[in-house]
Formats: sequence, C-alpha cells, structure tokens
Amino acid sequence: MSNNSDTISKLSDALSNLINAYETLQKEKEDLEKENQGLKNKIEDLESSNGDLKSKLNDINSTNEKHGSNINSMLHKIENILKVGDRKKDSYTTNSYNNHPSSKDDDEEFSTTPTISSDTFPKQKAESVSVDDIQLEKKSDDKIDLNRMASLLNGFNK
Repeated sequence: MSNNSDTISKLSDALSNLINAYETLQKEKEDLEKENQGLKNKIEDLESSNGDLKSKLNDINSTNEKHGSNINSMLHKIENILKVGDRKKDSYTTNSYNNHPSSKDDDEEFSTTPTISSDTFPKQKAESVSVDDIQLEKKSDDKIDLNRMASLLNGFNK
C-alpha cells in the first residue's frame, strides 16, 4: 500500500503544481488583456487626434492657399497701379517738355484708374548730412556770386 500512497501523494503534488501554474497563467492572461485594452484605447485616441490634426492641416492649407491668392492678386493690382503711375508720370513729363496736351484716349484711360499717392513710389534713401555740411551750404548760399551779378548787369546795359 505504500506504493499506492506514494503515487497518490505524487499525483496530489503534481495536481497542486498544475493548479498553481494555471492560476499564474490566468493572472498573466488578465494582465495582458488589461494591457491590450489599454493599448486599443490609446490607438483609438491617437487615431482621433490624427483625424483632428488632418482636419486642422487641411484648414490651414486652404487658408494658406486663400492668403496666397489674395497676396498674389494684391501684388498684381499694385504692379498695375505702379505701371499706370509710371505711364501717367511719363505722359506728364513729355507733355510738360513738348508743350502739347495729351490725347483724349489718354484722358479716358486714366480717368478710370485710382488715385496714386506719393507713398506708392519707392522713396530714395536720404544721404547722410552732417551739421557742418548744412552750415557750409548756408554760408555759400549767403554769398553773392559777383561774376554772375556782373554778367547779368552787363546784359541789362546793352
């Protein structure tokens, strides 16, 4: 009988080892399922965030395209205004030197264009001037050019 009792005790030990191993595996399985569910939730959150970011990116791209087209149209208008301003300036300078009025076509063309302010044209950079230069210019302006005065007086005496 001792043989049977040894076998029973060995089977009992083996069964308790199997039960312990099963419980350990069951606990590990539950932990892995929790981790798996947490990762699935994280994936859903990331996909949601990704969708939001894609939507914002599309909005930004469309806004950039609108701004780009607006800027291009403004630049085109500015270029046209500058071209018209240059044409006006050229026609005024040729008219003042040639002393003949502009044609009717020019008047009609410019009557529909907007008024151009002096701020539209690029300003030339002012040269640096020191106080000494200003005083020298002032002194030289105060002096009478005797040679010029004499030549003018000689012209009146003839």
